Amino acid sequence: MSLLLLIFIISLVFMISEDQHVLTFLLSVEMMSVGIYGLFCLSFFHLSSMVFCLVFLGFSVCEAALGLGLLASIVRGFGAEKSPSLFMLKY
Repeated sequence: MSLLLLIFIISLVFMISEDQHVLTFLLSVEMMSVGIYGLFCLSFFHLSSMVFCLVFLGFSVCEAALGLGLLASIVRGFGAEKSPSLFMLKY
């Protein structure tokens, strides 16, 4: 339980500290979703309701696919993975 919480906190620190690399930002978001997934599965293990864990896993897979699509569009738009700001996307 504490390891999953540590994974979540470390990924949150990486997300806050990284300001230019989009790939590192997306990887930290994925680490956060894995930590939350593990915490949900451990908390719902005693209730024998694993359906919510599967639904959350499906949402995190969709989030990863959207993140890769966003990364591809950023590379096409800026020509590199390093962007000046996530709020300056021009399409």
